[in-house]
Amino acid sequence: MGIILWLVLLAGVGIGIWALSSLLPGRLQDADDYARVAYALALIAAVSSGLIFARRINLGRVLRDIALWMAIVAVLAVGYTFRDDAQRLGARVLAEFVPGYAAPASANELVLSAGPDGHFRVIATVNGKPITFLVDTGASDIVLSPADARRLGIDTPALNFSLRYETANGIGRAAPTTLASIVIGGRTLRDQRAAINQAEMRESLLGMAFFRNLASFEVRGPTLFIRWH
Repeated sequence: MGIILWLVLLAGVGIGIWALSSLLPGRLQDADDYARVAYALALIAAVSSGLIFARRINLGRVLRDIALWMAIVAVLAVGYTFRDDAQRLGARVLAEFVPGYAAPASANELVLSAGPDGHFRVIATVNGKPITFLVDTGASDIVLSPADARRLGIDTPALNFSLRYETANGIGRAAPTTLASIVIGGRTLRDQRAAINQAEMRESLLGMAFFRNLASFEVRGPTLFIRWH
């Protein structure tokens, strides 16, 4: 009876893996994936043999343990299969609860959620200090407010405001600068061209000078997806 139960367990696990691979083709793509499956099967065989070939067999307990192990294997298999989708979902939930946080949805994708006013903001680390930017694809440059520039240790009165911008309020002036580093969602841009506005601003702007470094960006409702090369 013990041998039969053990063989039934291994057959059930094998059928389950075969069914998952048939329903979800392409998930096992290389030798590493097959090696992980083989390792899992060997581990199940070793653990289950200890349960089955115990000196005293409680049939009800054995069947319960078999069902438990099969459920654990099924959950692990589904979790591994949908690991990328689960990561994206977790990133979207995190971005929703922490406005301005660029949550990594994958190795090359970040997710941002819009604030209550419908605008996207992102918390970046500029030259080692946190700066909150308003995402503005209508702005050509990354534009720092004077207050944020002072937080970075820039002597704003000594700047040469030689740049001219057309704004809704007329012609504005800004000073060119270079940011040693700007980090968003774990991604670092170095020696990034930017400008410091002469007039006071409510918040700094993350303009197209940043987005031109991306592979793509896309807005879907209240969510902004940023994709890197």
